[in-house]
Amino acid sequence: MKNLITILFCFTALFYANDAQSQNKTSPDYIKGGYYQLIYEAKIADLEGNEDLAFEKLSQAEKRCP
Repeated sequence: MKNLITILFCFTALFYANDAQSQNKTSPDYIKGGYYQLIYEAKIADLEGNEDLAFEKLSQAEKRCP
């Protein structure tokens, strides 16, 4: 019986530790970071034939939100 309680306690502790760790992760904010705007500008530049500007915009977007 003691072993069962110990095992249940360990699983509970691991579950809460994993849950707390996953809540601490912050995902990038794509809207506030300007990610979508840079992607949009890159698409326009690509359609206009300006590949260098499109690549620059895509690189900026990736730096802001990897």
